[in-house]
Amino acid sequence: SEKQTTRRPKGNIFGTAMHRVFELLIERCRVDSAMDESQKDRMIDICVRQAIKENMADIASQELALYEEYLVKMAQCFIQWANKTGMLKDAGEVYTELPFSFYDDTMEMKNGTEKVWMNGTADLVIQEQNRSYVVYDYKSDRDVYLTEEEFEISLKEKYSGQLYMYRQAVSRLFNIPKENVKLRIVSFMGDEDITLKCTEIP
Repeated sequence: SEKQTTRRPKGNIFGTAMHRVFELLIERCRVDSAMDESQKDRMIDICVRQAIKENMADIASQELALYEEYLVKMAQCFIQWANKTGMLKDAGEVYTELPFSFYDDTMEMKNGTEKVWMNGTADLVIQEQNRSYVVYDYKSDRDVYLTEEEFEISLKEKYSGQLYMYRQAVSRLFNIPKENVKLRIVSFMGDEDITLKCTEIP
Protein backbone atom coordinates (compact mmCIF):
# COMPACT_ATOMS: atom_id res chain seq x y z
CA SER A 1 0.00 0.00 0.00
CA GLU A 2 1.00 3.65 -0.22
CA LYS A 3 1.28 3.76 3.55
CA GLN A 4 3.78 0.89 3.48
CA THR A 5 5.96 2.53 0.87
CA THR A 6 6.25 5.91 2.59
CA ARG A 7 6.12 5.46 6.36
CA ARG A 8 9.40 3.75 7.30
CA PRO A 9 12.45 6.02 6.83
CA LYS A 10 15.14 4.97 4.37
CA GLY A 11 18.45 6.22 3.01
CA ASN A 12 22.05 6.55 4.18
CA ILE A 13 21.36 8.81 7.16
CA PHE A 14 18.75 6.46 8.59
CA GLY A 15 21.16 3.56 8.07
CA THR A 16 23.93 5.48 9.85
CA ALA A 17 21.65 6.26 12.80
CA MET A 18 20.54 2.61 12.99
CA HIS A 19 24.15 1.41 13.07
CA ARG A 20 24.94 3.85 15.86
CA VAL A 21 21.94 2.72 17.93
CA PHE A 22 23.07 -0.91 17.74
CA GLU A 23 26.66 0.02 18.61
CA LEU A 24 25.49 1.90 21.71
CA LEU A 25 23.12 -0.91 22.72
CA ILE A 26 25.83 -3.55 22.55
CA GLU A 27 28.23 -1.45 24.61
CA ARG A 28 25.60 -1.00 27.33
CA CYS A 29 24.43 -4.62 27.27
CA ARG A 30 27.99 -5.82 27.74
CA VAL A 31 28.35 -3.58 30.81
CA ASP A 32 25.02 -4.50 32.39
CA SER A 33 23.43 -7.73 31.15
CA ALA A 34 21.00 -8.06 34.07
CA MET A 35 18.60 -5.24 33.22
CA ASP A 36 14.86 -5.63 33.72
CA GLU A 37 12.35 -4.64 31.02
CA SER A 38 11.91 -1.05 32.21
CA GLN A 39 15.68 -0.57 32.32
CA LYS A 40 15.98 -1.99 28.78
CA ASP A 41 13.29 0.39 27.53
CA ARG A 42 15.12 3.29 29.15
CA MET A 43 18.42 2.15 27.61
CA ILE A 44 16.83 1.92 24.15
CA ASP A 45 15.38 5.42 24.51
CA ILE A 46 18.77 6.84 25.52
CA CYS A 47 20.61 5.11 22.65
CA VAL A 48 18.06 6.23 20.04
CA ARG A 49 18.13 9.84 21.24
CA GLN A 50 21.92 9.84 21.23
CA ALA A 51 22.09 8.46 17.67
CA ILE A 52 19.57 11.02 16.44
CA LYS A 53 21.43 13.84 18.20
CA GLU A 54 24.70 12.84 16.50
CA ASN A 55 23.01 12.92 13.07
CA MET A 56 20.63 15.82 13.71
CA ALA A 57 22.21 18.11 11.12
CA ASP A 58 21.33 15.64 8.34
CA ILE A 59 17.80 14.71 9.42
CA ALA A 60 14.87 16.81 8.18
CA SER A 61 12.86 18.19 11.11
CA GLN A 62 9.64 16.64 9.78
CA GLU A 63 11.29 13.19 9.88
CA LEU A 64 12.56 13.31 13.48
CA ALA A 65 9.48 11.64 14.98
CA LEU A 66 9.55 8.84 12.38
CA TYR A 67 13.25 8.28 12.95
CA GLU A 68 12.69 7.94 16.67
CA GLU A 69 9.67 5.65 16.25
CA TYR A 70 11.37 3.23 13.87
CA LEU A 71 14.77 3.24 15.55
CA VAL A 72 13.02 2.29 18.80
CA LYS A 73 11.15 -0.54 17.03
CA MET A 74 14.35 -1.85 15.47
CA ALA A 75 16.25 -1.56 18.74
CA GLN A 76 13.56 -3.54 20.55
CA CYS A 77 13.79 -6.28 17.90
CA PHE A 78 17.57 -6.25 18.11
CA ILE A 79 17.65 -6.65 21.91
CA GLN A 80 15.02 -9.41 21.85
CA TRP A 81 16.97 -11.27 19.16
CA ALA A 82 20.31 -10.85 20.97
CA ASN A 83 18.81 -12.15 24.21
CA LYS A 84 17.04 -15.06 22.50
CA THR A 85 20.18 -16.22 20.67
CA GLY A 86 22.53 -15.56 23.61
CA MET A 87 25.01 -14.11 21.12
CA LEU A 88 26.41 -11.55 23.57
CA LYS A 89 26.07 -13.59 26.75
CA ASP A 90 28.02 -16.53 25.32
CA ALA A 91 30.58 -14.47 23.41
CA GLY A 92 34.29 -14.31 24.01
CA GLU A 93 35.39 -11.00 22.52
CA VAL A 94 32.94 -8.51 21.00
CA TYR A 95 34.00 -5.84 18.51
CA THR A 96 31.66 -3.11 17.28
CA GLU A 97 32.45 -1.05 14.16
CA LEU A 98 35.76 -2.87 13.67
CA PRO A 99 37.97 -1.09 11.10
CA PHE A 100 40.32 -3.01 8.83
CA SER A 101 42.68 -2.44 5.92
CA PHE A 102 44.94 -4.80 4.00
CA TYR A 103 46.40 -5.61 0.60
CA ASP A 104 44.60 -8.44 -1.17
CA ASP A 105 46.89 -10.21 -3.63
CA THR A 106 44.29 -12.76 -4.73
CA MET A 107 42.15 -10.47 -6.91
CA GLU A 108 41.65 -12.00 -10.36
CA MET A 109 42.47 -9.49 -13.09
CA LYS A 110 42.89 -9.76 -16.88
CA ASN A 111 46.65 -10.25 -16.56
CA GLY A 112 46.51 -12.60 -13.58
CA THR A 113 46.27 -11.69 -9.89
CA GLU A 114 46.88 -8.17 -8.69
CA LYS A 115 47.43 -6.51 -5.30
CA VAL A 116 44.42 -4.40 -4.31
CA TRP A 117 44.08 -2.22 -1.20
CA MET A 118 40.98 -3.22 0.78
CA ASN A 119 39.53 -1.28 3.69
CA GLY A 120 36.24 -1.01 5.51
CA THR A 121 34.45 -1.41 8.82
CA ALA A 122 32.68 -4.53 10.07
CA ASP A 123 29.52 -3.67 12.03
CA LEU A 124 29.81 -6.41 14.64
CA VAL A 125 32.34 -9.22 15.12
CA ILE A 126 31.84 -11.79 17.85
CA GLN A 127 34.24 -14.48 18.96
CA GLU A 128 32.44 -17.69 19.79
CA GLN A 129 33.65 -20.08 22.46
CA ASN A 130 34.98 -22.54 19.89
CA ARG A 131 37.40 -19.88 18.54
CA SER A 132 35.33 -19.24 15.45
CA TYR A 133 34.13 -15.72 14.66
CA VAL A 134 30.82 -14.37 13.41
CA VAL A 135 30.56 -11.17 11.36
CA TYR A 136 27.19 -9.42 11.50
CA ASP A 137 26.39 -6.78 8.89
CA TYR A 138 23.40 -4.49 9.52
CA LYS A 139 21.23 -3.48 6.57
CA SER A 140 18.37 -0.98 6.61
CA ASP A 141 17.17 -1.99 3.11
CA ARG A 142 13.46 -2.48 2.66
CA ASP A 143 11.25 -3.50 -0.22
CA VAL A 144 7.56 -3.95 0.53
CA TYR A 145 6.96 -5.49 -2.89
CA LEU A 146 9.12 -8.57 -2.18
CA THR A 147 8.20 -11.66 -0.22
CA GLU A 148 10.44 -12.60 2.71
CA GLU A 149 12.20 -15.22 0.58
CA GLU A 150 12.70 -12.81 -2.33
CA PHE A 151 14.02 -10.14 0.05
CA GLU A 152 16.53 -12.60 1.53
CA ILE A 153 17.73 -13.60 -1.95
CA SER A 154 18.13 -9.94 -2.96
CA LEU A 155 20.25 -9.23 0.15
CA LYS A 156 22.52 -12.18 -0.63
CA GLU A 157 22.96 -11.10 -4.24
CA LYS A 158 23.62 -7.48 -3.30
CA TYR A 159 25.96 -7.90 -0.33
CA SER A 160 27.72 -11.29 -0.54
CA GLY A 161 30.84 -9.72 -2.08
CA GLN A 162 31.10 -7.21 0.75
CA LEU A 163 30.70 -9.94 3.36
CA TYR A 164 33.38 -12.11 1.71
CA MET A 165 35.79 -9.19 2.10
CA TYR A 166 34.90 -9.04 5.80
CA ARG A 167 35.61 -12.77 6.10
CA GLN A 168 39.06 -12.28 4.62
CA ALA A 169 39.72 -9.29 6.89
CA VAL A 170 38.72 -11.13 10.07
CA SER A 171 40.75 -14.16 9.00
CA ARG A 172 43.83 -11.96 8.70
CA LEU A 173 43.21 -9.89 11.82
CA PHE A 174 42.82 -12.87 14.13
CA ASN A 175 45.05 -15.32 12.23
CA ILE A 176 42.37 -17.96 11.74
CA PRO A 177 41.25 -19.97 8.69
CA LYS A 178 38.55 -18.33 6.57
CA GLU A 179 36.42 -21.42 7.18
CA ASN A 180 36.18 -20.33 10.84
CA VAL A 181 34.52 -17.02 9.97
CA LYS A 182 30.72 -17.07 9.67
CA LEU A 183 28.84 -14.30 7.86
CA ARG A 184 25.37 -13.01 8.68
CA ILE A 185 23.22 -10.13 7.44
CA VAL A 186 20.87 -8.51 9.96
CA SER A 187 17.91 -6.86 8.24
CA PHE A 188 14.34 -5.85 9.02
CA MET A 189 11.06 -6.80 7.42
CA GLY A 190 7.79 -4.95 7.71
CA ASP A 191 6.63 -1.42 8.30
CA GLU A 192 4.19 -1.00 11.18
CA ASP A 193 5.24 -4.36 12.62
CA ILE A 194 9.01 -4.75 12.42
CA THR A 195 10.65 -8.16 12.47
CA LEU A 196 14.37 -8.90 12.47
CA LYS A 197 15.80 -11.31 9.90
CA CYS A 198 19.26 -12.89 10.26
CA THR A 199 20.48 -14.28 6.94
CA GLU A 200 23.52 -16.56 6.79
CA ILE A 201 25.97 -16.15 3.90
CA PRO A 202 27.82 -19.38 3.07
